[in-house]
Amino acid sequence: AYQVAGQLATRSGRMLTPSFQKPRVLVVGCGLSPLVFALADRGKVDVGCVELSATLLEHLEASSSSFALPRPPHFFAVGDITDIEKVSSPHIGRASFDLVVDENLLDGMACRFPASEGLASFRQALLGIGWLLRPSGRLLTFSFTPFHEEPYAAVLKDWVPQAKLCPSGALDTA
Repeated sequence: AYQVAGQLATRSGRMLTPSFQKPRVLVVGCGLSPLVFALADRGKVDVGCVELSATLLEHLEASSSSFALPRPPHFFAVGDITDIEKVSSPHIGRASFDLVVDENLLDGMACRFPASEGLASFRQALLGIGWLLRPSGRLLTFSFTPFHEEPYAAVLKDWVPQAKLCPSGALDTA
């Protein structure tokens, strides 16, 4: 019953509405993943990254210029999603993103020990993601954690699942 591809949810079940500006996308815990670069390079979204490790972000910013991408990510910010309101970046604010992409960050929190600490971090991360999302915003998570089972289901009770699997090509249109 583990879901590998992804889970898509909106706050309060509202759908994204068309906009004349590019959708704002934030990848949380981007690590060394090429996803933030691939999304930016497509040019269809205004994408940035928040990462806990300042050293890693320095490497990503340096790599951004050496990759010679025509459209590098808009920004990189150092921060902790469990305390996102304290991130000092002009690009991060309440209700400022249409889509937050979690690339295994929530998995990492779910695997912390003792389990009660992991669940507390999981809950705080979701509060941070909810703070970042616009009212019609969505969370896309790539996860091996069974979010539909307890204790995660109780924490996610205010989130409305939109899909069990990420449809092919979904990120092409993000």
